[in-house]
Amino acid sequence: MVNGKEQFSDLLFVREYKNDGFGNTCPFICFGLVDYVSSIGDKPMSINWKMQQLILPQFLKIG
Repeated sequence: MVNGKEQFSDLLFVREYKNDGFGNTCPFICFGLVDYVSSIGDKPMSINWKMQQLILPQFLKIG
């Protein structure tokens, strides 16, 4: 709480695949704190986030 008000932070967790080749559930990776930018649609909803820190290069796909 800050000045008597609750404060919340959003954390972004991602995974590339729902299941691995053996049918096991893949783990989520925490990418860190994000700030909400905008959202559109529903079922599925698309949300734009602004990262508060850089994403590690091994998690980026270029091309």
